[in-house]
Amino acid sequence: MNRIYQGRVSELDTLQNGAKGKVPDDWIALPDWQVTLWRHHALFQRAVNYYTLCLAAMARGMDDPEFQTIALKVAEDSARRDPKHKTDAARKKAIESAAETAKAMISAVKGWRDEVAKTWVQGELRCQDINRPRLEKWGIPIPNSAPSNFRPIDPDDDIPK
Repeated sequence: MNRIYQGRVSELDTLQNGAKGKVPDDWIALPDWQVTLWRHHALFQRAVNYYTLCLAAMARGMDDPEFQTIALKVAEDSARRDPKHKTDAARKKAIESAAETAKAMISAVKGWRDEVAKTWVQGELRCQDINRPRLEKWGIPIPNSAPSNFRPIDPDDDIPK
């Protein structure tokens, strides 16, 4: 793949059958390389979106009071056992700080999770609308809307036990 500094693809070559790729003649220009590149990009982006959704789905557990209790206890216990806190006052301050940090981290993850859930379908459909002319030009079919069985993460759904 030849690229200029800004990252604009200008050509895509493929290895000829039986060639080792050690000399320039081993490579040939890939016909319709824009379609191949776009399909690769779309596949990569969908994988990124999929794993982002997986992480957001796992973050649903942050709402579980038992999880929050355990997370706070682990943070407090870690601060309590830290040998650098020599006095009871220093240890108490470290425990309080650890608990506040744990609460802030849980809150941040929940906020991120909610943003992922809120923007998922909107982003997918907006991306399709933006790229629709290019995709149609290259003969790549795209749906007009999300599949009927598709739903973004709903933080209010019951978590299966």
